[in-house]
Amino acid sequence: MDSAVCCSPRELQPGHRPIPRPPSREAPVQIRACDACGTGIHSFEGNPGAAGPALPAVLGHEVSSIAA
Repeated sequence: MDSAVCCSPRELQPGHRPIPRPPSREAPVQIRACDACGTGIHSFEGNPGAAGPALPAVLGHEVSSIAA
């Protein structure tokens, strides 16, 4: 799947990640939109604080999806 990797503050690079398989008894979903939370925005700006991910990182975990 396509991704945007934050390599350094204010720098996004296109990336590709393998599509994860859902565990048994879980349904796959098709992501329609994705957004970054406040911590992700701070990380993108170069101010991750204690909770922010180390760069490089794929930011964004707030999604809108449909059952696949």
